[in-house]
Amino acid sequence: GFEFAIVSAISLASNLVPGRPGSGIGAMLGAGTMGRVLVAIVATRLYEAHGIAASLLLGACLAAGCVALLATARQLK
Repeated sequence: GFEFAIVSAISLASNLVPGRPGSGIGAMLGAGTMGRVLVAIVATRLYEAHGIAASLLLGACLAAGCVALLATARQLK
């Protein structure tokens, strides 16, 4: 699943900045890296304080937030 997500996202990212595919891919990689950094810090602290359930809940909430953002963006078009 991870490999599929990365490979399929390359074509999407290359179209983020019209005429500059490298900039779009760089933006995607940068945003993904920053997201992993921030969530790793928060999830680790949640895990140490409250166990795996709290980290799972954080992941589920973030996933639901992403789905809501995508749905909202589609309606705005």
